[in-house]
Amino acid sequence: MDVATITMPPAEARAKLAEYQASRRLRSDAEYQQAVTAYTALAEGTPILILSQVIADAPRDARGRPHLAIARADRRQVKYENAPWRLGAGWERFDSDFVRTRGPAARDATIDVQTRREPTGYVSGYAMVPMVPPAVATGHDLTQRFILWEVEAWADRQIGVQPDRDPYLLTRIAPDCYAVVGEWDLTDVERAIMRGRR
Repeated sequence: MDVATITMPPAEARAKLAEYQASRRLRSDAEYQQAVTAYTALAEGTPILILSQVIADAPRDARGRPHLAIARADRRQVKYENAPWRLGAGWERFDSDFVRTRGPAARDATIDVQTRREPTGYVSGYAMVPMVPPAVATGHDLTQRFILWEVEAWADRQIGVQPDRDPYLLTRIAPDCYAVVGEWDLTDVERAIMRGRR
C-alpha cells in the first residue's frame, strides 16, 4: 500500500520525546501525552499517518468511494457512508458496527473522517475487514487496534463482499493520528477462508 506517512530520524524523534517528557504539562495535557506517544513510535522507527489526509488523497471509484477503508481490527465487515445531510459536508464514515451493539463492544467501531471533500449525495458500500495473521497479531489486542487497507471494489450490499489485500495494522495515537505497527499481504489461502464469512 502506498499512502503518505510521517517519519523522522530516530535521534531527532528521541530529542523531541525528551523535550516533551521533561515538560511539567505532560501529566495534565492530553496533547502533550499524544505527542509523547507519537515521538516514541517515531524514535522506534514506526511510521505515523494522518487518517483524514490518507482518505482524502485516496483514489476513488466511479461513485466517489475511496479505495481505502479503516475498521477496528477485530471486526469482519465495514460499511462506508458519505451522507452529507447526516454527517455534515466533508465527512465520511466507516462503520463496522452497523448491526448496532452497545457498551464496550461498540467502542471505536464507527470512525468518522473529515476529508473536506465536496459531497456528491448519499453513497455507501461494504468491504470485508482483512484477517490478521498470527505473525502480525502476536502481542496486539485487536480490540484496541485498527486496520487500514486497499479496497479493490466496494460491494453495494453486504452479500457479495470480496476480500482485499495489502493491509496495515494501526494503533491510534490521537483522533486523526495513527502509528503503523504492522503490515502484510493476505495470501490466496487467507482470502479463500475469508470468502466463507457469513
